[in-house]
Amino acid sequence: MSYNSRIPHQIKKPTSTGCKRLDEAINAVHEKTEVPIEMIILAFLSVIAASTQARNLLKMPRGTLSRLSLYALAIAGTGMRKTSLIDAVVETVSDFENRQKVINKSGKNAHKADRKINRKLSDNLTKRIAGLMEAGQDVSIPRNELIEIEENLAIKHPKLAFVMPNPTPKALSLILSEGLKSGFLLNGDASQLMKSARFANFTPTLNEIWSGSDPSTITPDDGKIDLSDSNLSAFLAIQDAEFLKFIDKRGEQLEGNGFIQRALVCWPGNNIGFRDKTETQSNSDGMHGFNARLTELLNDNLLNLAKNPPEKKIVEFSAEAADYFKEYSKEHEYELRPGHRFAKEAHLITKMPENIARVSANLHIFEYGEGKISLDTLKSAIELCSFYYSELCRILISPPVHETDANDFDNLFTRRIRNSGIRYAAVKAFRSSLPEKARKDPRFANAMLHLHDTGRIAKLNYCGNE
Repeated sequence: MSYNSRIPHQIKKPTSTGCKRLDEAINAVHEKTEVPIEMIILAFLSVIAASTQARNLLKMPRGTLSRLSLYALAIAGTGMRKTSLIDAVVETVSDFENRQKVINKSGKNAHKADRKINRKLSDNLTKRIAGLMEAGQDVSIPRNELIEIEENLAIKHPKLAFVMPNPTPKALSLILSEGLKSGFLLNGDASQLMKSARFANFTPTLNEIWSGSDPSTITPDDGKIDLSDSNLSAFLAIQDAEFLKFIDKRGEQLEGNGFIQRALVCWPGNNIGFRDKTETQSNSDGMHGFNARLTELLNDNLLNLAKNPPEKKIVEFSAEAADYFKEYSKEHEYELRPGHRFAKEAHLITKMPENIARVSANLHIFEYGEGKISLDTLKSAIELCSFYYSELCRILISPPVHETDANDFDNLFTRRIRNSGIRYAAVKAFRSSLPEKARKDPRFANAMLHLHDTGRIAKLNYCGNE
């Protein structure tokens, strides 16, 4: 790969999104909960996508239109404060949800009134057509009117649901079958949802909603329901032990149908026992900018969803960013070839460029609102998605031993050294604390060199057993 490759050579844990208001909110939640930054960023990205997806479309550099929906999956053990994270991220949408319920109720009542009128018109036209047929007269005009009325009767009132907390697979299917326009699937303990056979069988429909490829679902009472205008983003958090069981049972199915390839995934190391403090009050100044901006987006989303049909804003890359994205996509595709950098992970990262584009658009809309997506924003999205897809590959593909050891060492460094504010550590002392097999060369040396090569330790003065 050339020195000026657009693909990051070193994959690092994200510490920033490049957006000032968003980073302030992320840091405020981290200060309050000490949830790992990479998991907080994932949760914020998913709720932003849920607030932009029904209002905006992204014009890709090659001219096609893409949706802005994001699916996020966080894997974390008990005690990692997943619930606290979810509470902090979605508190702003509670008022939005309450107002949306009022609109849903009002719209549903109006829809019922329209249906009542249309039924009466349908009955009258049916009688009129029968009379005209008996008289041997032309019935083409009233028949066309009847067809139009029957089509109107078949239309369901669109559901403007936003947050769907912890739905069962059956409830999720029902919500989508009611003609969902914009939704946010939020589940702080997704083990029950994800291990269900119904959920695994339902993922092709979720894939189609993500892609915007005119999906539909079948319900026994109402027949085929059009979901081509449906938008759905998701943040699913699942216990690590439950996730491993889920992958053992249904991993092949989800890899095969493409669901997991569409998700941004993280599995942060367990930091229980190494947190500096108990939860504190959130930094209101840090969250203020995020809450204010998200409220603007949600209000715009709500007003637009009430229109029939809703209007779409088109978001575009700047010329510089579009050229960069095209070159990145070419390099990415090239590296998927047999014998190249991503050959082993090729089946998992084919959707990565599109997710990069979507993250870019969501960051841009949240931070700037107007104008075109800048090159800096695109580069931030590449850094973020490179990490989240490396996490997916790390989870589903067995890495070399030295990479596994390096990740374990890195977590130990964070817990024992970095969190204490120490910048340097004696290799010999650290080595003596490891399990016997991991201490021995060349295994230990290979892991330490990998940490150095990937930028997780800045300086390595090490020779043999010193």
